[in-house]
Amino acid sequence: MKVKIQSHIVSVQNHSQLYNKPIRLIVHSDKIQSLTLNGPSWKPSKVLPILEFDSVAVSSDVNTIEVLPNGFITPASITLSKDDESSVINTKTNER
Repeated sequence: MKVKIQSHIVSVQNHSQLYNKPIRLIVHSDKIQSLTLNGPSWKPSKVLPILEFDSVAVSSDVNTIEVLPNGFITPASITLSKDDESSVINTKTNER
């Protein structure tokens, strides 16, 4: 799961930089959704898939993770929990 989330974040960063558009990641209790700016509002991405987790709880210390074309990403800790085990992923800025 951890590798899946890390690779998804890298894909989102690459997509944002390639198309020069900001992306928002919203962490729900069982999924991570990508939103793209469509006119004046944020809409679910048609290109970037929703990451869904059946038996794993997902949480973040921030409500919205911003991914900008210059490589900036909101500093955040994403926690994965199942039973008595948990794992934390920290986002990293990759400014270019």
